[in-house]
Amino acid sequence: MRRARLLHVLASAPVAVVLTVAPALSSAAVGAATIPPPYVVAIDPGHGGSDPGALGLDGLVEKNLTLDVSDRLAALLRADGVTVVMTRTTDASVSIQERSDIANAAHADVFLPIYFNSWTTPIPDGSVVLYPSAGDIPFATDISQAVTNYISPYGDDDGGIVLRNDWWLQPTMPVATVESLFISNPHDAALLSKASFRQGLAEALRNGVETYLPGILQRMQGLHAAASVPQGAGAAASAPPAVALPTAAGKSVLAPIGSGRAAARTAPAAATGGTPAVLRVFEVLMLLAVVLLAIRYRRRLIGLAGSGLALASTWSRDSGLHHRTLRRRRRLTRERGLTAAGGAAPRGRPAYDDPFSESRGVWDRALPTVHGALPEDLLSASFEVRGRPVKPVRRPSLDELPL
Repeated sequence: MRRARLLHVLASAPVAVVLTVAPALSSAAVGAATIPPPYVVAIDPGHGGSDPGALGLDGLVEKNLTLDVSDRLAALLRADGVTVVMTRTTDASVSIQERSDIANAAHADVFLPIYFNSWTTPIPDGSVVLYPSAGDIPFATDISQAVTNYISPYGDDDGGIVLRNDWWLQPTMPVATVESLFISNPHDAALLSKASFRQGLAEALRNGVETYLPGILQRMQGLHAAASVPQGAGAAASAPPAVALPTAAGKSVLAPIGSGRAAARTAPAAATGGTPAVLRVFEVLMLLAVVLLAIRYRRRLIGLAGSGLALASTWSRDSGLHHRTLRRRRRLTRERGLTAAGGAAPRGRPAYDDPFSESRGVWDRALPTVHGALPEDLLSASFEVRGRPVKPVRRPSLDELPL
């Protein structure tokens, strides 16, 4: 009795495991399915090194402003789970071609060069966004709208978007070049001198990028939802490997292999980290339960197996295939016996076909009628009737005849 109870407890263990871990596994699976692949944003701080850019009021230098705002924007995007690639992180000279090559090598989803404007008079103000081709208009529009929403309360004008097709010719992703404010304008220069304003400008640019790429916020929400579910080794395995991309400043930036636009194309083929440990434990428990149940009910299983074999044997005997097999086996046995006995052909012709054959000499002669005797060769000839041999007629001797 105790052994039976133990067997039932062990057999029910897999069910308990499933009821315990199924909600967690389903939540993790749903969370992983709703998380889009990571995005890559290439940020290009304008000018740098021997190219200071525009020199404005209050000692403002364009290359310093662009790098400051770019660093702030990069920090905001990284906090939202975006992989950021910068064309320069120090005061280094980088050519237009090198900037494009860095963005292309990282497979960036968007390319955002950041500049500031200047003019010979202090009158012009506001912001403008440049785009190189018609395919970049949606991205440029979202960036322009985000910047306008930020600077409009300060009284600055919105210059909209402007075609600039003689500058960025190499990037393969959407490009929007920001020309924010005029450092030659006293009002704009005073705003740019404040760190709080530059932080707000970086947040506006972040909003524009995430408006164009809504998957960034979706992925961040999915990560927050999945963070409450233990992922084990699968979470670490899902992180893509990184590759070092060289910059003109002699340093390197890390970007995930296959991220950005390339990850969107290869996401279905990505590995999910293998079988979770919980499922492996469940498989072992299930196998153990099957073995224990087989031992407990072995007599019933043996009886069922015997009944199954009997039914299969009955069906085989009653089937047409069985009868055809038997007929073929008898025919082969008969042919082998005839061949071994007299070296005759495996299958002779029936006797009633012989009278119509022109090749059998025994029937070409007229049968004698004296005393009803038959030729000796005819009496000793062997025949077959429907494939079965007929014993030859043997003449009895005088001693065997009844008196």
